[in-house]
Amino acid sequence: MQTKRLLLTCSIFVASNLRTCHSFAPIVANLSHNHFSTETDTDTDTTTALTLSSTPIETMSEENEVVVKSASARIVSYNLLSSHLADPKFHTKCKPEDLSASNRLPKILAKLDEEIAICNKSVFCLQEVSHDWATALHVFFAERGYHMITGLYGRNFNGYMGIATAFPTEHFKMQKVDLLRLSDKKQDGWPRKPRAPEPSALRTYVFNPIYNPMKAAYRYYRPKKRAEDDAWDYSKYRYNQFIGVKLLNRCLGESASTSTSTPFWVGNYHMPCAFRTPAVMNIHADLVGSRIQKLAKGENGNHDPYVLAGDFNILPESPHYSLLKTGTLDEKDETYPGLKYDAAWKPNFKGMRSAYFELNGEEPEFTNASHNGAMNAESFIGTLDYVFMSDEWKVLQVKDTPKKEKLEGVYPNAEEPSDHVLIAASIEI
Repeated sequence: MQTKRLLLTCSIFVASNLRTCHSFAPIVANLSHNHFSTETDTDTDTTTALTLSSTPIETMSEENEVVVKSASARIVSYNLLSSHLADPKFHTKCKPEDLSASNRLPKILAKLDEEIAICNKSVFCLQEVSHDWATALHVFFAERGYHMITGLYGRNFNGYMGIATAFPTEHFKMQKVDLLRLSDKKQDGWPRKPRAPEPSALRTYVFNPIYNPMKAAYRYYRPKKRAEDDAWDYSKYRYNQFIGVKLLNRCLGESASTSTSTPFWVGNYHMPCAFRTPAVMNIHADLVGSRIQKLAKGENGNHDPYVLAGDFNILPESPHYSLLKTGTLDEKDETYPGLKYDAAWKPNFKGMRSAYFELNGEEPEFTNASHNGAMNAESFIGTLDYVFMSDEWKVLQVKDTPKKEKLEGVYPNAEEPSDHVLIAASIEI
């Protein structure tokens, strides 16, 4: 075990020292991008030595490289597909070796390394980070001068997965952190059942002793109601956490520009996957939009720029996406949350811009390509991941994403270790 740990430490040290702050990209281009290969047992914390394999780094023109490095920040969002959720019994169209956590993790780390090489001001918003992989990611980011914050909230079956945000401490000073279960912070509270009046003596001593046992028996034998059938309760009792960090560029001085001297917020969220109860998606879209904008407003009334990235589990043509971009939703829309205890839902945030849409005039063709053979006959291929932002930002460049016409099968595969693709946007104030 000591030998294995020593080999792991040495391998990470060697890999991390191949990089310099400003010249790592051309070095990697000459040497070929490093992929790590490990043997990891997801049921234990045993990790054996890392070995190297080669895959070419993403090519970028000199002009784009200059643009990216001049950005205030590069926001990277990536759903890793939890180490505990890549089960061959579910991902029936994938090869078992492509689903192995020990094969997938090194490829994921290599993709993160590539983004650091592209821009040393990359801020990472990761989703489906399991306990097992959080430990590896802590080491990975620490070795590269990053600080990582986690919000893990899942259950045993998914590896207690959650989200993680990481940023380079050399370039950014962390001024504030907002880490919470989002449903705990609904601004106007959740609908509450009106308090019943005090019962009369006749009801208490005559009626209730007869009625209550009958009511209990009926509840026991009646068909069980799915928790998600009630959009309000389902939204309230979701444990999805939110991470917000307020960052300030450390490169300050007499020549500091507005883009370097202005603090900004980065929010990271993984929206509940509630396709059967779409009103939940609207309620949580409002929750996360309201939260990041409340943080950006601050206590003194100043409005800081902000970015909100993550896996939102919504399609570009959906009313939920429209809600996030406009801040409004037609009350006649079938996904509009209904009344509960006379409490009406109304969105409480301003619409946001999407980085990919702003630059390209459209979202990526897809960011998720998966097949759950245990639940669905057809594969899902669509866009679920986004980088939303406030009006202060200018989008300089976005990472290219795959085209459907070139997609063979679904993910994960030998090249893509998750069922999502990594997205990134280089932005400046």
